[in-house]
Amino acid sequence: MHDSPLNNVNPHYLNRVVELSATRHIEASEDVYNAVGMKLIAKGARISAEMQERLLRHKLKKPLESSLAVEDGVHSALLLDLAERVINSDVKVQPILLIGNHAVEARAILGSLPLSGPVSMLLTLLQKGGENELLHAVEGAMVGLVLGLQAGVPRANLPALAAGALLHDIGELYINPEYLRSGASLKPHEWRHVASHPLVGRMLVDELGQFPPLAGQIVLEHHERLDGSGYPRRIAGDQLSLEGLIVGVADTICAVFRHYGKPLARAEIAMRIVPGQFPLRVTQIVNLALRNAKPATLEGADLPSAESMAESMHQLLRRLAQVLIRLDEAEDDDRVQQFKPALLLAQRAAERVRLIQLAFSSTGLDSLPHGEHLQWLQQVDRDLLFEVIVAIEEIAWRLRELGRDLQLRSEDLPEDVRSVFVPLIDALHSAHG
Repeated sequence: MHDSPLNNVNPHYLNRVVELSATRHIEASEDVYNAVGMKLIAKGARISAEMQERLLRHKLKKPLESSLAVEDGVHSALLLDLAERVINSDVKVQPILLIGNHAVEARAILGSLPLSGPVSMLLTLLQKGGENELLHAVEGAMVGLVLGLQAGVPRANLPALAAGALLHDIGELYINPEYLRSGASLKPHEWRHVASHPLVGRMLVDELGQFPPLAGQIVLEHHERLDGSGYPRRIAGDQLSLEGLIVGVADTICAVFRHYGKPLARAEIAMRIVPGQFPLRVTQIVNLALRNAKPATLEGADLPSAESMAESMHQLLRRLAQVLIRLDEAEDDDRVQQFKPALLLAQRAAERVRLIQLAFSSTGLDSLPHGEHLQWLQQVDRDLLFEVIVAIEEIAWRLRELGRDLQLRSEDLPEDVRSVFVPLIDALHSAHG
């Protein structure tokens, strides 16, 4: 028996399969057995809602994912068509795709990926998950490949880069969809599930065996950061692959593309607001694309009012001050001082807060006298107002990220020591508003 955590059928994945089976013919590509050798589904049998409970009751001999095939699933020709659409129609990414004239080659690499039945099945589930989800995956793969080609990734590694970029979020198929809703406010245990998707994705890519091991490593690393501030393993520097970091950049860029106005400029701000998270040679490529791009406008963009922005700035300043107070209290607490793991945790948090504070100071927003923010915002042009909006959002997001990370890390501490961090964690969460 090939034992894998995937041998336990994930209910969220299975639910997505059953939902898809209502509109697509999905069948077992081979006999499906439970762990003790009992046949649950015969080869060729159509998957239906009636099988759902039976599959959930059993641990399988091998992962269900490797034994399913979907009729008219995602195929290479569709990936090529979507890549062409990204090249010709996606004005947001065109400045990056024009760097080095790599777009045509990137499309060819993406289209050459082997799409076995199980891989096609996963991509079809992604396509079913919502409008444009597969397009977003292709967009990310194209951006990642162009960045990789320009950054000098060895050509032998490009197919793995393409596969890892295309499948980087495939682990989200195994997470409660409610946790993935945009704007969802997650409890710590819910965030723990979301933060596990790179681990699940890596296991899945490795299990399918269609791509080089580097592809699974990329999936695992796409939320890791060069300075160690990422997840799920919080590793840094030379422990990370260039390809994984590149997909992290591509993922960040494509995420901010979905927001209002000047998407490439927004991506550039997001990457430099807290420096050291991404390789300089990759961020320089994005900066070059920005310089070469036709200046974007904010015409028609629904930007917040000056009054709303002034209030956001005041709140962030107050809450950042509160974070600093709670951080000092945690560092000075005897229980933390006397327990090395807790002290290291507090010191690590202090370093990250210091970087976030420096990022905020670099905007110049904290240099304005109290009460003058509104007057200043009323006088600036829309382009500068846009930068202020992005800076505030990114800094607030970094504080929330730190709060989540600190909460997860502190769970390993003794209860009396862990309690010291609670006020700091609360302050970090409230700093997001």
